[in-house]
Amino acid sequence: MVSAADSTISQGGYVAASPWSDRLSEPPRVQVPPPNLDFSHRQPSMTVKHSTSMDYDSNQFGNPSFLLALITNGSVTLTHKMLDWKYANRREAQMILPFLYIGPISAAKDEKFVRETGFTLLMSVRSIASGPTRTMDAVRMASHYEIRPYNVDVDSPTDIIRKFPAAIKAINDHLEETMNESGLHEYDNFQSACIRGKVLVFCETGNERSAAFVAAYLMAVFNIDVITAIQTVQSQRFSMCIDDSIKNALGTFETLLGAKRDVGRANRHQNGGYHQENMRPQDDQLPSVSTRSKRTLDNVYNDDENMQTYDLEPARGKDSRVGAAPFSDVEE
Repeated sequence: MVSAADSTISQGGYVAASPWSDRLSEPPRVQVPPPNLDFSHRQPSMTVKHSTSMDYDSNQFGNPSFLLALITNGSVTLTHKMLDWKYANRREAQMILPFLYIGPISAAKDEKFVRETGFTLLMSVRSIASGPTRTMDAVRMASHYEIRPYNVDVDSPTDIIRKFPAAIKAINDHLEETMNESGLHEYDNFQSACIRGKVLVFCETGNERSAAFVAAYLMAVFNIDVITAIQTVQSQRFSMCIDDSIKNALGTFETLLGAKRDVGRANRHQNGGYHQENMRPQDDQLPSVSTRSKRTLDNVYNDDENMQTYDLEPARGKDSRVGAAPFSDVEE
């Protein structure tokens, strides 16, 4: 590899004017620091403080009323698994939330575990680039248990961002459906125990793609940042290991979520409440639009005459943005 360290080029006698490298540019590293743990009860625990407001103005991630009821229970306190974690635990599934588990494919194939835990939805996160996905088919496995399946096919870290919303909505729609089956259709007296559904999100190891989808779910529903989401998942599944490309994908997803919430807050402020999808405002609620006449040809000429002119030439003796040669002659 040629770099600025090889500063002198023998044939021409040149030296690099600034450090450089012929390596391809890479995305920035995402450093996930250890979480702030509480050891007051002799067991490490972490408190996940999340938002208790639902700012989305559409049902892209599920019914906004259901999601608002889901997150109004306040903070979530989890016992960190780092002291109790054993190497064999990586072959098992762990509970992230009472209704959301993460694990490897071996956990999804464990009939006794699936039936005793009471899973109602199996979500498989498959990699198309890894080859045939028959062994990761949630439809085939769920048909044996007579529960709901959902397959997510991902072919790249960029593609994973597009698959987050549909998977998150599938989980929330299923949870709401199972809750309504229990007879509760109003969310005023909502309790997390009212949710009868349980979801197992899995991939081959349970440490990579499935972990990314569970982290994305926490970010979208509970409005926590990407670092807190990764810390939360890893606190329960200590073997979680996602590379920088997936971390950057989650960071991009966080930016998109922020934009969606900004739009939702703006629409709610404009409409005086939660903006319902496909709802058309009444004529008296439409924003006023100022009428503006077209510019005539005389206006264009007058604007050109009144336009101020600026000296684009940089002044001598002042700082200016000038180019710099990549190499300079070697002084003898």
